[in-house]
Amino acid sequence: MAKTTTSPHDACFMSFFSREEFVRDFIPEEIKKHLDLTVIEIDMEGYLSEEFKEFYSDVVVKLS
Repeated sequence: MAKTTTSPHDACFMSFFSREEFVRDFIPEEIKKHLDLTVIEIDMEGYLSEEFKEFYSDVVVKLS
């Protein structure tokens, strides 16, 4: 199940980081040269406990 949010800030963050091209552009060049960016898996599930969801957002990006 995908994470839902009511905070405009979190909604914007989640919208940006749900797009592979944004994730690729967000990573600094000096780090990119060490990564294989051909396969990106974006997990929007959300793993924060209830007590932190009001203050934090999470997106997990897996690179193969």
